[in-house]
Amino acid sequence: MNRIDSLDGLRGLAAIGVAFFWHYQHFNPETFPFSRKAYWFYQYGYSLVDLFFILSGFIFCYVYKARLTSKSLGIKEYSVLRFSRLYPLHLLTLLLVALVQSIRQYYIGDYFVYQHNDTYHFILNLFFIQNGWFEHNFSFNAPTWSLSVEIIAYLLFFLIIYFLGSKKYYLVLYIAFVILGIVIKLTSLNTFLLNQETSRVFMGFFVGCLVYELYNYVRKIKTRHVFIAIYSAIFLFLSISAITFGHGVLRDWQLVYTLIIFPLGILIILEIKILNKILSVKPLTYLGEISFSIYLLHYPMQLVLKTLKDIYSFDINFSSRLTFVTFCISVILVSILSHEFFEKPSQKYLRKVLLNSKNVRDKRILYSKS
Repeated sequence: MNRIDSLDGLRGLAAIGVAFFWHYQHFNPETFPFSRKAYWFYQYGYSLVDLFFILSGFIFCYVYKARLTSKSLGIKEYSVLRFSRLYPLHLLTLLLVALVQSIRQYYIGDYFVYQHNDTYHFILNLFFIQNGWFEHNFSFNAPTWSLSVEIIAYLLFFLIIYFLGSKKYYLVLYIAFVILGIVIKLTSLNTFLLNQETSRVFMGFFVGCLVYELYNYVRKIKTRHVFIAIYSAIFLFLSISAITFGHGVLRDWQLVYTLIIFPLGILIILEIKILNKILSVKPLTYLGEISFSIYLLHYPMQLVLKTLKDIYSFDINFSSRLTFVTFCISVILVSILSHEFFEKPSQKYLRKVLLNSKNVRDKRILYSKS
């Protein structure tokens, strides 16, 4: 199955927005590098995780829906594909963060940013249930919180499509989970599996599934250009309103981004050729390929850098643009090495062993973090 290059590019940009801008606050700089040009990413980059969820929902439908509907893909293979893609780097970064945080605690007497680094939280991380299940505190390599809740969406998606994919009932369940996510968010519910972390994945992932269905429907009708015009008009109206009057005009701006702006943005990118081509250029699509590595490795690299600085009293100006650019390039280079020489071999090995096949076909999900 062909990749959707433009969505690869979009995912790469989103990973950069989270890892290099939103989380740069971990360094606590006096002033943020490129603060004017990157204002949105510094202020609202948090919401790009919701874009990851939406992209995941869309791509799961694109890659797996037909095979699950036809029952040509079972729960074992589906689980192995996900496990082999996500777990090796998660485990590696978990161990790295645990080691460096322990060193930091010994020499400096504190942890860097995330404070819940005890045995209990380590076990939760080890089993990939560190957030949204039994616990809501950030711990160890905290950005992996989104992966632990996205696993819930993976399971729900399998059950919905495997058993109802041949009927239209699955659309009702997509909508039901989006509504459930909205209700959880608005009521501030905070309990096992129904909390603010899972609300985001319920909304984002299943909105992505609905976007996929709408995209396929519009592609088949003659009035396709009318839909494109409507997408663009709504997107521009909301964007211009937010820029002109501030995000307050959107009220609950996170909901607006998840339910309207991000889905429309994806549809516009897919439908307008010039945008599709821009986001399909090789450097951007490769960033999309390594986006999982960027997302999981940026915090451990921040931790190592800050710990070395504090132990050896290195003079590092985190407000400097040079420091910012050097850090970004370093994360990208390490992510490339990780992707090519650790993740791919680990993924291939696990699929070969767990699926008992010498020639496991590459059925990987094209987009995964989250």
